[in-house]
Amino acid sequence: MSKSQVTILNFKALYNILFEIKDTLKFKISNCDDKVQLNKEQKENNTIIITNTQNFNENNNYKNVIFLNDLPIKFIDLIDIINTNLLKQKYKCNQTV
Repeated sequence: MSKSQVTILNFKALYNILFEIKDTLKFKISNCDDKVQLNKEQKENNTIIITNTQNFNENNNYKNVIFLNDLPIKFIDLIDIINTNLLKQKYKCNQTV
């Protein structure tokens, strides 16, 4: 089973922080600067997108998006949110099998 992936969209500071501790995380991280690159990145079903862009999902049908609007956020809370969403996603995937 492959590691789940978290893609950071238009949020370079968050990506840099997570990249520094990537060895301790239980998921892979990647960075995207635009939606075109994101479409290429999101080939796997087990990908979660994190963004702070308000109108990101208006014209797209991305299902696994975490919006970080209420900043600042405690780091441990962010990791909990990511892990919770990854577990939900894994559960949904296992339900369909």
